[in-house]
Amino acid sequence: MLNKIEMAIDREAMRTGKMGTDTVTVRLNLTDAEKEEFLNLDLSDNYSWEFEGNELTISYTEEI
Repeated sequence: MLNKIEMAIDREAMRTGKMGTDTVTVRLNLTDAEKEEFLNLDLSDNYSWEFEGNELTISYTEEI
């Protein structure tokens, strides 16, 4: 699951040209099983996220 999220964030960063400490945000539609798996992840403070139904909006900001 984390690999899927990191790949989506990397693709968005490359697509938008964001680098360094720029925040990158992606939206992913997850299955119920993926949502449950995500909720059990121990994410670093670099991530902020929220759910609307099964749509995950997650942001990542590189540490300074």
